[in-house]
Amino acid sequence: MSPGERWLVRLEPRPNPSLRLVIFPPAGAGAAICFPWSRQVPEDVEVWAARLPGRESRIAEPLEQRMDVVVSQLAAATLRLLDRPFVLLGHSLGALLAYLVALNLKRASDVNPALLVVSGREAPNRPDNFTSIAEAPDRDFIAAIQALGGLPDHALEPELLRLWLPALRADFRLCASFAAMQTEPLACPVVAWRGLRDPTTTPEGVREWRAATTSWFQDRTADGDHFFPFDARTGFLETAIADIRTAQRTAAGPGLR
Repeated sequence: MSPGERWLVRLEPRPNPSLRLVIFPPAGAGAAICFPWSRQVPEDVEVWAARLPGRESRIAEPLEQRMDVVVSQLAAATLRLLDRPFVLLGHSLGALLAYLVALNLKRASDVNPALLVVSGREAPNRPDNFTSIAEAPDRDFIAAIQALGGLPDHALEPELLRLWLPALRADFRLCASFAAMQTEPLACPVVAWRGLRDPTTTPEGVREWRAATTSWFQDRTADGDHFFPFDARTGFLETAIADIRTAQRTAAGPGLR
């Protein structure tokens, strides 16, 4: 398996996709959380998902806590997919990763996604109040994560906690390392989502994603908590696909140049 195949996983092969959707999961999660979406998107959309070290098939690899390293690896893996138009979609930490990968591709290759979809995170210029809990004792750390919208009971079983907690802490440290990175606007459209009951975001903070692009921008809300994109009742995926189709009609080639 090549390095790129480790960092991005194809969830459901398509024989001749018209578009590739690359998903960046939230902190602590691997590619598997995105698998249900790969079964729900239209047949011409091929879904790929990021898999960082220390989770799923990469469980034996050391966790990576430097944002510049993670972004450069993910961007290099994404470059392999650019024989089709592509969309980047990220939730929470994944929203920041999706933005930074898009920025890396713009700077290094002068190519942009047809669309960037972000959810569960305020704009990159806003302070992140949750990175400070990365070094908290386990009890406090878990309580803070539960406050984001709760965890399933089975996630608190000792054996699962042993596997899950280190990756989650590493991802929060990734967020902290982002502060040293330079940012600038993208040339692609951006759609930014917020859950109405998400304590980690504010309407103002989500609308500030407008400054992350020189193209068109749309902010959207869903009736849910921090993890609303993974609740089929919110209609997130259906609306995201409609936005993707709008952007796809205006994109030419692998991306916008």
